[in-house]
Amino acid sequence: MKDLTRHILLVVLLCSTSILDAQSAEKIKKQTLDSVQKCTSNAYEIINHHEADFVKKYMTHNGVSYLKKDFISGLGTTVHECLHGYDNDLSNGIGWDENSYPIAYFIDKNIVITFQGKRLFKTDQLHNNFFPKKVKELFRYGTYVYDKGPAETSSNQWGIYGLMEEFNAYYHDMQAQIEYYNCNYKGTKIEIIFGNEMNAYYEFNIFMGYYLQYAKKYEKQDYDVMMSNEKLRLAYSLMEINWRQLLTEVFQDKDLGLRLPNLSEDAKLYNSDLRSTMNEFMLSPEELQEYSDFTNKRTISMSAVEENLRWAGSDEVFTLFDYDIGGIEWTEDFTETNIEMDIDLKDPDSFYVTVLATDNHEEIMKMLMNESFTSYDYAGMFADEKGRLHIYLEKFKNKKEAYRLYQEIKSVFPKAKVE
Repeated sequence: MKDLTRHILLVVLLCSTSILDAQSAEKIKKQTLDSVQKCTSNAYEIINHHEADFVKKYMTHNGVSYLKKDFISGLGTTVHECLHGYDNDLSNGIGWDENSYPIAYFIDKNIVITFQGKRLFKTDQLHNNFFPKKVKELFRYGTYVYDKGPAETSSNQWGIYGLMEEFNAYYHDMQAQIEYYNCNYKGTKIEIIFGNEMNAYYEFNIFMGYYLQYAKKYEKQDYDVMMSNEKLRLAYSLMEINWRQLLTEVFQDKDLGLRLPNLSEDAKLYNSDLRSTMNEFMLSPEELQEYSDFTNKRTISMSAVEENLRWAGSDEVFTLFDYDIGGIEWTEDFTETNIEMDIDLKDPDSFYVTVLATDNHEEIMKMLMNESFTSYDYAGMFADEKGRLHIYLEKFKNKKEAYRLYQEIKSVFPKAKVE
């Protein structure tokens, strides 16, 4: 009898937990939709398409809802992942067999491009002898192309179809962030700095440009298939126009441009040869006449973008905020150490071993006076979007190296972590 009672109690507890989880998910979805309904052009439709559990999965991190912290960042990720699911559902009913994929791209309200795409060679086919070394060092290369082996994502497995899917997802991701910021924070001194999603414009154009060049040289049949697929080229053309409009908006507004990490190196890698390849892949203005309502609403000035890329990642960002980071007065002489007292923006391509994150100046000074801290060869600080200073011992390009140092120092610095 006791066992039966215990079993019933367990079932009740599990059911109660399931109900609470469902209620929590519905609440998060509703609050997210309420937040974006009046501020964004496409985010509401993309998110609303999905079940609440799916939305909750991406609107929470380590058990904390992005509704409470870093909403803009969480919104971008949620829109990105929901877009993938939306495109997948929009492709339902399109043929799928050993020779073709069902393809659908949500471009904008009332614009969805669908077609049956012939299977093409995988993107990682370029890894060994075609992608330049610098391209292999791009932030998203390991995730979407090759990292100690071929990536399992569609951007590799489905060739250019998958590369375009990510290209499109990152656009809607960034668009939602910028629109929400403009709606709620424009003209304020709030300490918001965007992630490096804007870099995806250059990264995926680089991947696609080399993919087309490789196909033209080594996979002529697949190249002819791509160039003769008008819907594929139409989808890319509309995505590219969307991206160019967003870049123009951001880099004609110093407040927005300063809040982005550096894009200049990726922009250099997207060289004139690759740009020419992608421009050739686009449809002509005459071929886009059917979409004139869409194109006429976009204002594009890529010359302004190129001219003002220098803003991104600049220390001038601190002029946007109310507090004056440079106003901290250091009362001790650290000239005999190699500690860098300059405060930088966090490099999104690096892994930092931090020992403190605080906005308390006294706590910062106490750490700087710590003999254990000053015995290290290199240290520095960066500021986050909340105005806190993060003191770090070292930064690495390799995550394993960062964790190796973390393991060595965690007993001395209980607040240490890898960021």
